Amino acid sequence: RISDVALRSFNANVVWSAIEDRLNIYLLPFAALSGGDFLCFDYEAGFPPQIVYWRHDLSEEGSPSIEFVANSFRELKDGSSC
Repeated sequence: RISDVALRSFNANVVWSAIEDRLNIYLLPFAALSGGDFLCFDYEAGFPPQIVYWRHDLSEEGSPSIEFVANSFRELKDGSSC
């Protein structure tokens, strides 16, 4: 059984409020990784969004630290970017 504390850590509103100042308007997190990092959709280049790796420890307010992962979610899913 998952504890109430664990459930709160998975609440999207809680997560978003903790990291929103270190993202930009183009990034939308969709997968939590270890250590507080996230995979994000990056809509800056348009649609479909690219997939980027957001590093919480290197991101500062208004200045996210991201690394390119894939050109699309489909590319990520199919493994063609690896």
